[in-house]
Amino acid sequence: MTLFDIAGKVPANLIPRLPGLALALGLLLFISACSLIGGKPSRAPIAANERAVWAVAEGDKLLARNGKRSKVTTTASGLQYEVMRAGDRAGPMPRPQDMVRAHYEGWTIDRVTFDSSYLRGKPAEFPVGALIPGWIEALQLMRPGDVWKLWVPSKLAYGERGQSGSIGPNETLIFQIELIDVIPDNSQGSRPILAPPGTEAPR
Repeated sequence: MTLFDIAGKVPANLIPRLPGLALALGLLLFISACSLIGGKPSRAPIAANERAVWAVAEGDKLLARNGKRSKVTTTASGLQYEVMRAGDRAGPMPRPQDMVRAHYEGWTIDRVTFDSSYLRGKPAEFPVGALIPGWIEALQLMRPGDVWKLWVPSKLAYGERGQSGSIGPNETLIFQIELIDVIPDNSQGSRPILAPPGTEAPR
């Protein structure tokens, strides 16, 4: 509906006042537009701060609850893991200087996938020592064929800085890692590439 449509519906006794009404309407629209344009940036830092506070509280609650499960092991650092499938016990355990080939998927604690080699259709190769502390610790305990689920406290993940917009500050992260192979030569390979955020994780 245009202003001309509105004018056609205005009672005759208000016609002389239309210029004033139009001015008032224009001013109202201008103020609303300024509010929308100027308001969002001012609210964003507050929302991000609230998310960071929420992440600390919810992460601590999740780890406390999860650590009571009989199948979950909690290490001295606070890393938690569950062995979903055991591989070859005679296989080599990765060292920080080694490369590994692995399939993996990562979720935030509100069950949003932020990275997945499965979604990309091929395993990733990367140097153990270049990863987040929680991964470095876990991989050195694993052997080829192992499938582990990890609960990584923020201090062993990306901490207060977050990562690439898809992982906020103070986020406890959940991973499933399938260690396929240990590669002695660490001269090649790449870091994991983040999958498009916002994909719902399987439940």
